[in-house]
Amino acid sequence: MSSIPAATNDSQTPGAGSSPAGKGRASRKRSRLRILLGVLGVVLVVALLAAVLLATPLFAIRSIEVRGNQQVETPVIVEATGIQEGQNLLRIDAAHAAAGVASLPRIQSATTKRSLPSTLVVEVEEKRVVAWADRSGEAVLIDERGQTFTDGTPPPTAVRIAAKDDQETFTHAVEVVAALPPHVAEQVDHIAADGPYNFVLHMKDGRTVVWGAAEDNGNKAVATETVLKREGSTWDVSNPVMPVVR
Repeated sequence: MSSIPAATNDSQTPGAGSSPAGKGRASRKRSRLRILLGVLGVVLVVALLAAVLLATPLFAIRSIEVRGNQQVETPVIVEATGIQEGQNLLRIDAAHAAAGVASLPRIQSATTKRSLPSTLVVEVEEKRVVAWADRSGEAVLIDERGQTFTDGTPPPTAVRIAAKDDQETFTHAVEVVAALPPHVAEQVDHIAADGPYNFVLHMKDGRTVVWGAAEDNGNKAVATETVLKREGSTWDVSNPVMPVVR
């Protein structure tokens, strides 16, 4: 009796590497590798470019330009930046330079910016000094915000305060002189008061202007400018609508 041979299966189960899923994983790995190599290449190029820019003399500072200053001399501001000509413009700490300038007594604010290839620009806003007071032989300067500081000679438009030495009177005196146009303030020798509601402007030509209380200062400043163009040694602008000569 003959036996029937067992059936054979010539087909083989595909390996994992030759399956569609395996091929997909391999393709994704190659794609990620290409992306990684591309990113590394870009980083390398940027790093090399940065190194060249930071080392090249093309960006060496050749000038420091100061704008907006009238009271503070340019060399003083340049020194306050802490920046030297020849430094690389791209490597300096611009914010630190601006802070150094802003620390000067007469500077209200300062900004710095790079002007490629070789110029640092410093822009400043100076404090508006409107008054000053003599304290033991030293001029204490006062800006329009009432901040006090010592920094040399008062500007011509700053009015000397010769009033009672109390905070309220002092504060109101600053408010009065801050309202004066610069060309009027230049004509004032000093402002006097025996209290916070009785201010008098003493002009350099000997005339006086009775201001009264530190209120409606804008209109009183206009009235003062007007009466100084007229005859009369003493004017009262406490009512700015109807100034009168005494």
